[in-house]
Amino acid sequence: MLHPEIHEVMERYPELYEILKHCPYEVLREWEFYQYEPGRLICQQGEVQDRLFIVVEGLLDIHILAENGRKYTQAVYRRGDIVGELEIFEGKPFVSNVEALTEVKLIGLPRDLFLKWIELDHHFTLYLLRKVTRLFYDLSQKAGEDKLYSLYHRICRHLLSHVEGRRQNGEEIRVVMDKQKLSQQLAVTPRSINRVLQELKQKGILELDSHTLRVKDIEKLRKEEMLSKYD
Repeated sequence: MLHPEIHEVMERYPELYEILKHCPYEVLREWEFYQYEPGRLICQQGEVQDRLFIVVEGLLDIHILAENGRKYTQAVYRRGDIVGELEIFEGKPFVSNVEALTEVKLIGLPRDLFLKWIELDHHFTLYLLRKVTRLFYDLSQKAGEDKLYSLYHRICRHLLSHVEGRRQNGEEIRVVMDKQKLSQQLAVTPRSINRVLQELKQKGILELDSHTLRVKDIEKLRKEEMLSKYD
């Protein structure tokens, strides 16, 4: 019998309907629901997980934990993102940790039924191919930028992504920044982040406090981002 919540999920969320609309009934009825609190480790790096998940609600942090304990965030997953599609084909261990950033709701499917779904639903097979291709593209682009460009340039670009398109109205633009999360995203130490921010402050581009920074001069920041690209 089909789980009643599956009907609700498909009716409420168009992006999930798009994934599940051609799922064979014998597979569709086997989906199970999971709910996790913030901070819960759902899939652990190095362990085999015999289940595929799809995010229904909430945010997941996908990160690698290095031997020295440093955390390197690769992506944040949200509704419609698929967890475990890379590892599940051959039963490989997870290459990263999957941690709940917020309260999350997932639907999960055992590996044998996932493989059956792919075999029977060509719509989903094409969808999955596009998803995996985009994932590899984004990861390749990020890895290339991390190697090619300085930390100074990457932080300037990160700040610009938060202020571009916002109307200044003669006032400074405030940006809430979690330095710890930024250091995880850029795979550098918080000290390195602080060093760059202090340099931008000395140039009159930023003002800083413990959790918020103010972009005082967007044009200067834009110029620094452009010039640092070629350093």
